[in-house]
Amino acid sequence: MEAIKLFGKNSCHKSRFYQEWLRHQNIPFDFYELENNTMNTEFLTMFYAEGKAHFPTIVVGNRTLRNPSLSKISKQLVLEGVEPVSYTHLRAHETDSY
Repeated sequence: MEAIKLFGKNSCHKSRFYQEWLRHQNIPFDFYELENNTMNTEFLTMFYAEGKAHFPTIVVGNRTLRNPSLSKISKQLVLEGVEPVSYTHLRAHETDSY
């Protein structure tokens, strides 16, 4: 499977949460920092018809997921042939700061 693309900002708690969750799952991903990085921001806008840089955004295969739930990410991973580890213990902390 191609590495997941995660677009976000280090200052964003949700972006940090997704990074932690993907690491916990042992799923390779590339993080594209958007703060003060116009090249990454322009790359992200290619995934949206209106050309805006919505974040956090996760690209899994050919699907672009904007601020998705863990359930939505997990379903997409399964479609890509990756079986995520149970995430229920992390779900309670979805809105916590990391």
